[in-house]
Amino acid sequence: MHGKSAAVRSHQTPKVNHAFVLAQRHLRHRLLGSSQVLTDRRQRDLAAHMLLYLDDGRHCWQLAMDWLREQLCADRVDGGFCPAQAHSYRPWVESLSPQAEGDSALAVSWDVQAAGIRDVLRAGRLVYVPSVQRAANLDAGMKAALLQQGTFGKLSMAVSDGARPIGLVCLDWLRRPADMDDGRLVMFQDAVINVMSPILTAAQQVAQDEGAADWAVPMKVSEDALSPAEDRKS
Repeated sequence: MHGKSAAVRSHQTPKVNHAFVLAQRHLRHRLLGSSQVLTDRRQRDLAAHMLLYLDDGRHCWQLAMDWLREQLCADRVDGGFCPAQAHSYRPWVESLSPQAEGDSALAVSWDVQAAGIRDVLRAGRLVYVPSVQRAANLDAGMKAALLQQGTFGKLSMAVSDGARPIGLVCLDWLRRPADMDDGRLVMFQDAVINVMSPILTAAQQVAQDEGAADWAVPMKVSEDALSPAEDRKS
């Protein structure tokens, strides 16, 4: 019964979102093609994996958060879409170190107009806070909330579509100083600008186009024509 049913499904013509396919192939060529926008092998690997799930924004975010936590040895990394005109922001996904001793960031909603978040969204670059306790650019309420979560140091940056912020990513070190240097700060900023921003911008657009008519238009796709970054079975 199950074998027969599976055989029937395997002969069905897949339904493909044209916007997804075009965006995926455009980004693959732009980021991983001969232009060599990404020269760092680790960032190229992240981009290739995120492109596999361009039609699943949450999975894209999760891949990026896990990658950042592992590469930068953070205790907690969270992120999510956050337009500048929003009134509040709550992280969409997070990645926690197994050894982390702190609360989840997903239960907390932040005032987007509070100095800390507003400054990050407007900065267009990373904002590094080695010590939350000593930070002068955080309002009292945000500082108290971060300290209650066990946050010792924090690294943040906006995910942007050109000059327009569309999201936020934050790395936290809990009850210990961050082991950061100029090289790691540059790697973080490059990953946000060159990998996360273009891919998550496209993922957001693909999600908005999901209800378009061509989402359900059958389209014959040869498996031989798919690159590893377009075939989730690879």
